[in-house]
Amino acid sequence: MSEQDGESPFPHVYDPLKLEYVVESARFEQDETGFRLPEELLSDILTAEETN
Repeated sequence: MSEQDGESPFPHVYDPLKLEYVVESARFEQDETGFRLPEELLSDILTAEETN
């Protein structure tokens, strides 16, 4: 796969990602409808929305 074919697993990353820039990671599980937002991220988003 090339970056230009639209099939890249990370089409929004344009250059090599330096690990020193990574502050957190989360596993996104895939089901028949696509990828699902991990529960811990979803709860963080909902909590942030409630405080605004």
